[in-house]
Amino acid sequence: MLEKEYKYLISEEIYKELREKFSESKQRVIKNEYLLDTEGILEKNHVTVRVREEDGRKFFQIKQHIQSEKKFEKLTLREEYSREITDEKITTEEIKEEIKTFAQLNVKDIYSAGTLKTIRNQIDLGNKSVLCMDKNLYLDITDYEVEIEFQGKEPSESAKSIMKIMEEKSKQSQGGKRTRFLKRLRRTAE
Repeated sequence: MLEKEYKYLISEEIYKELREKFSESKQRVIKNEYLLDTEGILEKNHVTVRVREEDGRKFFQIKQHIQSEKKFEKLTLREEYSREITDEKITTEEIKEEIKTFAQLNVKDIYSAGTLKTIRNQIDLGNKSVLCMDKNLYLDITDYEVEIEFQGKEPSESAKSIMKIMEEKSKQSQGGKRTRFLKRLRRTAE
Protein backbone atom coordinates (compact mmCIF):
# COMPACT_ATOMS: atom_id res chain seq x y z
CA MET A 1 0.00 0.00 0.00
CA LEU A 2 1.28 3.49 -0.84
CA GLU A 3 1.24 5.89 2.10
CA LYS A 4 1.12 9.63 1.37
CA GLU A 5 1.40 12.19 4.12
CA TYR A 6 2.57 15.68 4.91
CA LYS A 7 4.39 16.00 8.25
CA TYR A 8 4.92 19.09 10.37
CA LEU A 9 6.83 19.27 13.64
CA ILE A 10 5.00 21.81 15.82
CA SER A 11 5.21 23.44 19.24
CA GLU A 12 3.13 22.35 22.22
CA GLU A 13 1.22 25.63 21.97
CA ILE A 14 0.15 25.01 18.37
CA TYR A 15 -0.72 21.41 19.27
CA LYS A 16 -3.04 22.63 22.05
CA GLU A 17 -4.64 25.19 19.71
CA LEU A 18 -5.36 22.48 17.14
CA ARG A 19 -6.72 20.10 19.80
CA GLU A 20 -9.07 22.84 20.97
CA LYS A 21 -10.19 23.67 17.43
CA PHE A 22 -10.75 20.00 16.56
CA SER A 23 -12.10 18.88 19.93
CA GLU A 24 -14.36 16.26 18.30
CA SER A 25 -11.33 14.27 17.13
CA LYS A 26 -10.99 10.61 18.12
CA GLN A 27 -8.08 9.81 20.44
CA ARG A 28 -6.08 6.62 20.52
CA VAL A 29 -2.72 5.47 21.85
CA ILE A 30 -0.18 3.87 19.52
CA LYS A 31 3.06 2.19 20.62
CA ASN A 32 5.79 1.59 18.04
CA GLU A 33 8.68 -0.70 18.91
CA TYR A 34 11.44 0.04 16.39
CA LEU A 35 13.58 -2.82 15.16
CA LEU A 36 17.08 -2.26 13.79
CA ASP A 37 19.81 -4.47 12.38
CA THR A 38 23.35 -4.51 13.74
CA GLU A 39 24.91 -3.59 10.38
CA GLY A 40 22.69 -0.53 9.79
CA ILE A 41 21.37 -1.86 6.47
CA LEU A 42 17.76 -0.87 7.22
CA GLU A 43 18.65 2.71 8.11
CA LYS A 44 20.99 3.13 5.13
CA ASN A 45 18.14 2.04 2.83
CA HIS A 46 15.48 4.20 4.53
CA VAL A 47 13.49 1.18 5.69
CA THR A 48 11.48 1.30 8.92
CA VAL A 49 10.70 -1.98 10.66
CA ARG A 50 8.44 -1.90 13.68
CA VAL A 51 5.88 -3.68 15.78
CA ARG A 52 2.88 -1.39 16.28
CA GLU A 53 0.40 -1.89 19.10
CA GLU A 54 -2.93 -0.14 18.70
CA ASP A 55 -6.40 -0.81 20.12
CA GLY A 56 -5.24 -4.07 21.72
CA ARG A 57 -3.91 -5.43 18.42
CA LYS A 58 -0.30 -5.84 17.22
CA PHE A 59 0.99 -5.38 13.70
CA PHE A 60 4.35 -6.10 12.12
CA GLN A 61 5.13 -3.30 9.64
CA ILE A 62 7.80 -2.45 7.12
CA LYS A 63 7.93 0.96 5.44
CA GLN A 64 10.22 1.80 2.56
CA HIS A 65 10.70 5.41 1.48
CA ILE A 66 10.06 6.13 -2.17
CA GLN A 67 11.20 9.77 -2.13
CA SER A 68 13.02 11.75 0.51
CA GLU A 69 11.24 14.59 2.29
CA LYS A 70 13.78 17.05 0.82
CA LYS A 71 12.62 16.50 -2.76
CA PHE A 72 8.97 17.04 -1.97
CA GLU A 73 9.35 19.40 0.99
CA LYS A 74 7.20 17.89 3.74
CA LEU A 75 5.54 15.23 1.60
CA THR A 76 6.54 11.69 2.50
CA LEU A 77 5.86 8.77 0.17
CA ARG A 78 6.35 5.24 1.43
CA GLU A 79 5.42 1.78 0.37
CA GLU A 80 4.03 -0.01 3.41
CA TYR A 81 3.68 -3.67 4.31
CA SER A 82 1.61 -4.57 7.36
CA ARG A 83 0.28 -7.76 8.87
CA GLU A 84 -1.41 -8.47 12.15
CA ILE A 85 0.52 -10.54 14.66
CA THR A 86 -1.89 -13.10 16.00
CA ASP A 87 0.67 -15.33 17.72
CA GLU A 88 2.20 -14.35 21.03
CA LYS A 89 5.49 -13.29 19.43
CA ILE A 90 7.03 -12.82 15.98
CA THR A 91 10.35 -14.60 15.55
CA THR A 92 13.60 -13.04 14.39
CA GLU A 93 13.70 -15.45 11.45
CA GLU A 94 10.18 -14.39 10.38
CA ILE A 95 11.22 -10.73 10.58
CA LYS A 96 14.36 -11.28 8.50
CA GLU A 97 12.42 -13.26 5.88
CA GLU A 98 9.71 -10.59 5.58
CA ILE A 99 12.34 -7.85 5.23
CA LYS A 100 13.99 -9.90 2.48
CA THR A 101 10.66 -10.41 0.68
CA PHE A 102 9.32 -6.86 0.97
CA ALA A 103 12.46 -4.68 0.92
CA GLN A 104 14.85 -7.07 -0.86
CA LEU A 105 17.40 -6.66 1.94
CA ASN A 106 19.37 -9.33 3.76
CA VAL A 107 19.93 -8.50 7.40
CA LYS A 108 21.80 -10.67 9.87
CA ASP A 109 20.88 -9.62 13.41
CA ILE A 110 17.72 -7.76 14.46
CA TYR A 111 17.22 -6.06 17.82
CA SER A 112 14.71 -3.78 19.51
CA ALA A 113 15.93 -0.18 19.69
CA GLY A 114 13.08 0.89 21.97
CA THR A 115 9.53 2.19 21.95
CA LEU A 116 7.87 5.44 20.95
CA LYS A 117 4.37 6.15 22.31
CA THR A 118 2.02 8.40 20.33
CA ILE A 119 -1.19 9.90 21.66
CA ARG A 120 -3.01 10.52 18.38
CA ASN A 121 -6.05 12.69 17.88
CA GLN A 122 -7.51 12.11 14.45
CA ILE A 123 -10.28 13.70 12.41
CA ASP A 124 -11.61 13.06 8.93
CA LEU A 125 -11.19 16.06 6.60
CA GLY A 126 -13.16 14.62 3.68
CA ASN A 127 -12.00 13.44 0.24
CA LYS A 128 -9.99 10.60 1.83
CA SER A 129 -7.88 13.04 3.89
CA VAL A 130 -7.19 12.73 7.61
CA LEU A 131 -5.67 15.15 10.13
CA CYS A 132 -3.55 13.49 12.85
CA MET A 133 -2.42 15.56 15.82
CA ASP A 134 0.30 13.57 17.57
CA LYS A 135 1.93 13.91 20.95
CA ASN A 136 5.02 11.65 20.89
CA LEU A 137 6.84 10.37 23.98
CA TYR A 138 10.20 8.64 23.69
CA LEU A 139 13.56 8.51 25.49
CA ASP A 140 12.64 11.32 27.94
CA ILE A 141 11.44 13.57 25.07
CA THR A 142 7.98 14.84 24.19
CA ASP A 143 7.39 16.36 20.77
CA TYR A 144 4.34 17.32 18.75
CA GLU A 145 3.57 16.65 15.13
CA VAL A 146 0.79 17.10 12.61
CA GLU A 147 0.35 14.57 9.84
CA ILE A 148 -2.06 15.00 6.97
CA GLU A 149 -2.60 11.61 5.40
CA PHE A 150 -4.42 11.25 2.11
CA GLN A 151 -5.23 8.90 -0.74
CA GLY A 152 -5.55 9.84 -4.37
CA LYS A 153 -3.74 12.65 -6.18
CA GLU A 154 -3.96 15.36 -3.52
CA PRO A 155 -5.44 16.16 -0.12
CA SER A 156 -8.88 17.69 0.39
CA GLU A 157 -9.40 21.46 0.36
CA SER A 158 -9.81 21.40 4.17
CA ALA A 159 -6.48 19.60 4.45
CA LYS A 160 -4.81 22.10 2.13
CA SER A 161 -5.95 25.05 4.27
CA ILE A 162 -4.50 23.38 7.39
CA MET A 163 -1.29 22.66 5.47
CA LYS A 164 -0.97 26.33 4.55
CA ILE A 165 -1.18 27.30 8.24
CA MET A 166 1.28 24.53 9.20
CA GLU A 167 3.79 25.75 6.60
CA GLU A 168 3.87 29.09 8.43
CA LYS A 169 3.80 27.77 12.00
CA SER A 170 5.75 24.52 11.95
CA LYS A 171 9.35 24.03 12.94
CA GLN A 172 12.02 22.94 10.49
CA SER A 173 11.57 19.29 9.60
CA GLN A 174 13.64 16.90 11.65
CA GLY A 175 12.36 13.81 9.88
CA GLY A 176 9.64 11.40 10.83
CA LYS A 177 9.12 9.72 14.18
CA ARG A 178 11.68 6.96 13.57
CA THR A 179 14.33 9.45 12.46
CA ARG A 180 13.81 11.63 15.53
CA PHE A 181 13.76 8.54 17.76
CA LEU A 182 17.09 7.31 16.33
CA LYS A 183 18.72 10.76 16.67
CA ARG A 184 17.69 10.89 20.31
CA LEU A 185 18.84 7.29 20.88
CA ARG A 186 22.31 8.16 19.56
CA ARG A 187 22.51 11.26 21.79
CA THR A 188 21.58 9.28 24.90
CA ALA A 189 24.23 6.65 24.04
CA GLU A 190 27.03 9.26 23.94
